Amino acid sequence: RHDEAIREAKAALARDANIIDIYINLGLIYVDQGKPDLALFIYQKALNTIDGADDNATLHCNLGRAYLAKERRPNARASLARALEIAPELVPALMYMAHLSMDDHDWDKTASLLERALKSEPDNPAIHINLGISYRGLGQIEMAQKEYARAQELDARELARARGADGASFEVGDAQSLRDLADHSFDVLINVQSALHYPRIDQFFAEVRRVVKPGGSFVIADILSNGR
Repeated sequence: RHDEAIREAKAALARDANIIDIYINLGLIYVDQGKPDLALFIYQKALNTIDGADDNATLHCNLGRAYLAKERRPNARASLARALEIAPELVPALMYMAHLSMDDHDWDKTASLLERALKSEPDNPAIHINLGISYRGLGQIEMAQKEYARAQELDARELARARGADGASFEVGDAQSLRDLADHSFDVLINVQSALHYPRIDQFFAEVRRVVKPGGSFVIADILSNGR
């Protein structure tokens, strides 16, 4: 409902052109619509016309985002640096700056920025997945795997909550060795696009037979090639 939001924002600005949050939100809509030039215009107008706008960290962060959409990296970096100067722990600014560092393969700086973001939002899966990428870039494979697993767990929990399955639990393990699961303990077992990669597929199927109840169901969906 972008068009409706734009109409309401413009009407609000017509009533009072000094409300900075309206500029911030209107610019975001333009970025989402793929119109970063309009977003840049809106944010620059706010900076030039509203007293105190230069001290608003969110405005500078969103300006940086708009510059990124235009691939104007030096401008984006400067705007994000200003945002972090005002609010050192502003998570969106930390993440956008981390992406700039990631593009430069500056893994130390990327990890440092994301670790700061994680202190503010420890359950943000996007931070964990990007932190995993930075640790991998640093050659810290075990730490990277832990971050990937945590991101996957958080994503799964969010999906479960959205679908009303708050009682769901999640574990990271080896599908070829389900030794922590009791015999005949599942009514249904579903495997999606992963069995293809198992080096010991026979052990996986043996574990499926063991943990699924007699008369239970096993569903597998995977990608095959060469007509197989």
